[in-house]
Amino acid sequence: AGQGIKSAGISFAKFSARSGYEVYTYIEYPSLVRGGHNVMQINTSLEPVLAPSNSTDCLIALNQEGVDFHVDELSEDSFIVFDSDASIDTSKVGEEAVLIGVPLLKMAREAGNDILLNTVALGAVIALHGGNDELFKELVEEEYSDKGEKIIEMNYKAIDLGSDYVREKFADKINNVLDEKSSLAKTKKKMV
Repeated sequence: AGQGIKSAGISFAKFSARSGYEVYTYIEYPSLVRGGHNVMQINTSLEPVLAPSNSTDCLIALNQEGVDFHVDELSEDSFIVFDSDASIDTSKVGEEAVLIGVPLLKMAREAGNDILLNTVALGAVIALHGGNDELFKELVEEEYSDKGEKIIEMNYKAIDLGSDYVREKFADKINNVLDEKSSLAKTKKKMV
């Protein structure tokens, strides 16, 4: 709690909807004020999604608990995006999962603030799944328009750092499951 899980999840859900996908979100609300383990699950599909899932195709693990609590949910060929500079033990992760280590905190600091760690992670995930960085930047600009140009530019840099890193270091792992699927993605508004 306190790491912006809900904000990042909502941003990813909106990005998926604007890319032409159906979206279902599930937020776990534990009785935590700050600290402890929070979860947000986003399900995307070309078909309507009507319930949460028991499996995870892509896990963003911001700490050891993120891996430990969700290792049993990983599906075949799952991705785990985690901070490669943190002391995160992935030894319990099965061989079928693809480990995507990204120096998240280092890049967040390079972009201007530790809180941008989630934005770096989302940039990495969007690149990993063939998403459109510019579409995500449009969303960020809308979300932070009241915060000023400096905050928007810091978020852009965080997106670019995460995205460029994955495209350079994990080019062979990129798939196109989040490319824009429909011209309706730009014209038909969806509520998330």
